[in-house]
Amino acid sequence: MRLVSGKQAGDPAKAARALSQVLSSEEVPLRLVLGDEAVDAIRTHSAELFSSLRT
Repeated sequence: MRLVSGKQAGDPAKAARALSQVLSSEEVPLRLVLGDEAVDAIRTHSAELFSSLRT
């Protein structure tokens, strides 16, 4: 863990700003998706769900 800690992709300051903004808003989203990998995972999962509806 120590070899990879701090070397993750992304911008921690940007994530902190997004989190702060969301927590200070009146409407908090059910999910907070941060980062390209998380967005890609949701897109893939959603496409699989949608595909299963067609069969």
